[in-house]
Amino acid sequence: MEIPFQNRPVTSGVRDVADHPVLEERARKLAAPPEELSTTLEGDPCLTVHLGAERYALPGRFVREVLPLRERVVLPGTPDFIAGITNVRGEVHAVVDLQRFFGLKSSNDDRAWVVLVEAGSLVFGLLVDEIGEVLPIDLDKLQPLPHSSDSYKRFLIGVTENQVAVLDIERLVADSALMVGERK
Repeated sequence: MEIPFQNRPVTSGVRDVADHPVLEERARKLAAPPEELSTTLEGDPCLTVHLGAERYALPGRFVREVLPLRERVVLPGTPDFIAGITNVRGEVHAVVDLQRFFGLKSSNDDRAWVVLVEAGSLVFGLLVDEIGEVLPIDLDKLQPLPHSSDSYKRFLIGVTENQVAVLDIERLVADSALMVGERK
């Protein structure tokens, strides 16, 4: 009686890549060093967000994390633009409602996203309606802001050709209104 597979050599199931040109080409591509981001994008990567009908961009170097807003605790005695605090894996962060901070009319009180931004040692959340996409924006080629009396425009660097306003996170962080206990 013959036992099936008795005379066949035992293999590990791994094929010799050299015998298969398709596998060899895939292996070569996977082994290649990754392309640098700067060579594939023309401009700085910026995260776009929606506040009502307006689109804003946050320079990617300041974006730490994007999170759905799960819970927040409203703090009594804080300005109305402080939406509260939220706990992110044991770290408590203030959440700023940009629409209220900018003095814009809020069309939606059920904002669902928090963008954690980090500038220096300060980390806080920005409450936004929607998360857009990451776009390469050349910050040196922004159009100037139209002249107006809107005080929030001091927190904008400029506007893209597609009418996306780019936020100046450093200026926002430096604003005394966001400093707890700092009153002038």
